[in-house]
Amino acid sequence: MYDEDVRTILGSDLYKRLVSVGFFDRMEVSNPTETVGYITSPNDFQKYGRPFEDDPIDDAKALLASLTYGRTRSDAYRGKITLPTDLLRALSPRISSDRI
Repeated sequence: MYDEDVRTILGSDLYKRLVSVGFFDRMEVSNPTETVGYITSPNDFQKYGRPFEDDPIDDAKALLASLTYGRTRSDAYRGKITLPTDLLRALSPRISSDRI
């Protein structure tokens, strides 16, 4: 979810407290125009990682945030992502289409 929507629903104080204690994971996408945050549940990625091996999980979170930004906020001039499934398939041709 877009973090400003979550902040509006919860209120700024509760939002800050929940993010600070790790109730939510906040991912951020930055470019010269803006910085945008997205909120996920920490449990969304735990099943894919092991303790002390956070790099692949962090990479997956960064990819998810970037794809979400490209789909929801980027314009066509900047490279709006309109076919995320095709993009993921091109990035990893070994993944079958039924898993995307």
